[in-house]
Amino acid sequence: MIVKSYCVLFTILSYLMALSIPLSKTGITVSYISLILFFIIFSFLNSSFRQKLFGFLSSTPLIKAILPLLIVCLLSIFYSSDLSEAWGRTSNILNLFLISLIISFIVEKCNMKSYHLLLFFIVSLLALSIIGYLQVFLFNSMPLKPFRPLGMHHIWFANLLSMGIYISFVLILNLKRLSLPWFIATLLLLFIFLAFCSIIFSTCRGAWLALLATSFSSFFLFLRRKKIALVISLVFILFLSVAIYNSSQTIRIRISQAINDIEQYRKGHVSTSIGSRFLMWKASWKIFKESPLFGVGIGDYNLAIKNLVKEKEIPDFISRYNQPHSVYFFLLATTGIIGLFSFLWMFFYIIIVSLHQIIYRKKFHLSWICFLITVHLLIASFFDTLFFIYTIACAYGFILGCTFKKEKDDFNLMPNFFFTNKMRVMETRKDLLP
Repeated sequence: MIVKSYCVLFTILSYLMALSIPLSKTGITVSYISLILFFIIFSFLNSSFRQKLFGFLSSTPLIKAILPLLIVCLLSIFYSSDLSEAWGRTSNILNLFLISLIISFIVEKCNMKSYHLLLFFIVSLLALSIIGYLQVFLFNSMPLKPFRPLGMHHIWFANLLSMGIYISFVLILNLKRLSLPWFIATLLLLFIFLAFCSIIFSTCRGAWLALLATSFSSFFLFLRRKKIALVISLVFILFLSVAIYNSSQTIRIRISQAINDIEQYRKGHVSTSIGSRFLMWKASWKIFKESPLFGVGIGDYNLAIKNLVKEKEIPDFISRYNQPHSVYFFLLATTGIIGLFSFLWMFFYIIIVSLHQIIYRKKFHLSWICFLITVHLLIASFFDTLFFIYTIACAYGFILGCTFKKEKDDFNLMPNFFFTNKMRVMETRKDLLP
């Protein structure tokens, strides 16, 4: 009963976090730090709460998924020259890790409805989009393109909205199962429409590509046995993509700019958007080759770039960027192969667990959300350092906490997922033996 009394406080702070993630860094920080402090206090004061917390930590698969990356980032602080920068980068992974654990614990032990938290998150995203349109059309305080409500970076904004679209789509498919009223469906459809327009106006090509690739991959994966439905779905997505391309001048301009930037880069003109990215990736690769195993340190990317500029291996203007606009190249340069593999392990583990839940445990609405958003970030992270952005890291940690569920046999998840069919075949053959 004592633990249940804490749930009221935890629930309030969780809803505050859901509303704050898109709208206020201060709100995220207040709710997040408050939850950590209360967890520490209650762990000292109440043995029952402490036992439940330690029991949860010893069994949740989130530890296996994210802890290797966090350990690599923490260790890389010790051989970084710029400790302030190193801690700033690492703290985002720490935030992702702790928020996912905290929200997952609260959802499980306080018997919260995950989709209620996710609905609050959607409402907050919807409010952010509406505020942005008011800033454009009513107050004339910012341009429509790139779309940046409340001054949020358009890349962050586009990827947050993409997360919201996946959540809304899955919740709409599960309205009856979740017993959601009709006006919730209306709200979610309104959000999807506004969010889709907002992503186009954000001019974020990485989010566009990730949305398209995630749609194709998810339909192919889950309709692969229903060939007619798969073909119809893929043709529909392709037709919709072509229709949007033909009807949106913004998309046509941004794609033509990308093609032109690549042509300019081939001719030696590198000071374009994509040309700069290519140079940053090339510089990151050079840094990686100097320290391929552990990297130069998570805080020393800027110092390594400045050294390359001094040696005249890259143009001076590249030193204006404090990251290579790719999580993969950033981790290669700063944490080496160890860091990159720990990052890929996180994606691999989360996707495999989600697929296991969907295919074998029929946890459709939660695991679909987790799967789609993880695949999106896997693709979008190639073009931007999304996981080292405070808002994105907190949002993904929050969504993982809501959707990444613990099962009794998660300890044997990997062999179960890969070898279930083989075991069934072997068992069938045993039954046939005399």
